[in-house]
Formats: sequence, C-alpha cells, structure tokens
Amino acid sequence: MHQWGWSGSGAGTDVAATIVSLAKRRGFVVSETAKRASVFVRVTSANDGDGKVVVVGHGIAGDDVAGELSRAFAVEARYAEVVLEDTEARASLREVAADGSLGPEEDLDDLVSETCEDWFEGKKYKSEAIDDLVAICLGLDEGMPAGGVELAFQRASSARVVALLDAIKNGARWERTDVQGRAAIKVCDAKGTRISVLDEHELAELEADLPAQ
Repeated sequence: MHQWGWSGSGAGTDVAATIVSLAKRRGFVVSETAKRASVFVRVTSANDGDGKVVVVGHGIAGDDVAGELSRAFAVEARYAEVVLEDTEARASLREVAADGSLGPEEDLDDLVSETCEDWFEGKKYKSEAIDDLVAICLGLDEGMPAGGVELAFQRASSARVVALLDAIKNGARWERTDVQGRAAIKVCDAKGTRISVLDEHELAELEADLPAQ
C-alpha cells in the first residue's frame, strides 16, 4: 500500500478546491461513488492549532500535488511518501519550497521499519497503520488528524465509453473480445456491429457501469 502526505499552511476549503482543479487537469473528475474512484485525497487541519493543513492521498502523483499546493499558497511544506507491505515498510521525506520545487529525498526507511517492528512485534504489518506512519514522517506530534474533507476522483469518461454505455443501455447486445491481444467490447444493434478497443482505464470505467449479463 502506498500513501503520501503534505503538511503546510492554508485554508482547508481553498486547499480542497486546488486539489480538485489539479485532478481535473490530470484527467480526473469528482466521483459520486467510491466504487468507481481510483484517487482518494483527504484534507484536514492539524491538531496543534497552528493553522497547518494536512493532505493525504493515493492514486495520483503526490509530488505533483505537493508542488502545486505550495506554489498556489506560496508556503513552505513537507512532503512524505510511505509504502507499507506485509513485512516491509519504506518511506521518504522532502522539503517543499514556496515556489513548489521539491528538495532532495531523505530516506526514512529505518524510522518506519523500526516503528512497525515496535508496533507489530514480528507479525504482519496492518495497512491501517499507514496514516500514522505518514504522520510520523511529517513530524506531526499529535498524529494524523481525524475528520476533514474526503475527495474521491475517477477518470473522466471518454467518448468511446459513453457511446458504448448508451448503446448497451438502449438494448444492444454486447460481449467482451480482444483485438490483437488488446481488450475490446463488441456491440450489436440495429445500426450494425462495431468493436471498440479500450485502454485499461476505459475498460475499468465501462465495467463499473455495465449491466450484469
């Protein structure tokens, strides 16, 4: 499991709006359901009362988000990444300048590994610990703050996916197939038969909305 975190100053609502704008430029839209979402971001206020905002997320390049936030609000910040597996933990920390540039990476593998060993004493690491590990890497003495604004994003619908869904929902027969090893959908209706080759994101989006056969 991979998660990143950014800690800097700013108004929570403004930070959330900036993240929505950034996600749109990356080809994502706000998702109505978690089922279809592939990007999750939470914006909350730090517990120490000094006006800090903490952003954690996964599914989108965190260094892009960190740079964008610091640049948008002209604030210095910290950016951490944590990877947590069953018996291994890795982490890094980078300082973010007010112009959005990220400094050199500081290796925090030993810190998170020793922390996990203390917590789990040789047992399998639990994924729910990743929030606390990010907080430790960011230097949040009070831990990861609770609550805040939860944001979920999905890939913006392509014209091909919209057309296929419209045809299927209007009664067209369909089946999964492939074209030279690439996933495709074959649709048959009064207009004839057509085959659409889809990339992995389009296929996942289509399958999330397809009616059961």
